[in-house]
Amino acid sequence: MTSPLVLTTVEYLILDVLAARYGAGTDRWPFPHNTLPALTRLQQYGLVGWTPGTIEGTWVVWLTDTGIQFLFPSGFTGDPRDRSPGSPV
Repeated sequence: MTSPLVLTTVEYLILDVLAARYGAGTDRWPFPHNTLPALTRLQQYGLVGWTPGTIEGTWVVWLTDTGIQFLFPSGFTGDPRDRSPGSPV
């Protein structure tokens, strides 16, 4: 049996922002340079990918397929028509 994923508050915040952006149809979002430790951990878990941003001191971050499955286990694709009634995203 695998243990549940234990995330820091910053990691939860990053995933929350990315889930909201994904739900709104945006697949990438910039984060400040000081989030690098959290981004690195999330990347090690296979949940996000990231690259240096075009604005100095930022990282552009996106959800991987694993991250999408983790956050949207019911198969939500980002299309508002896929949302179930009462869904939080």
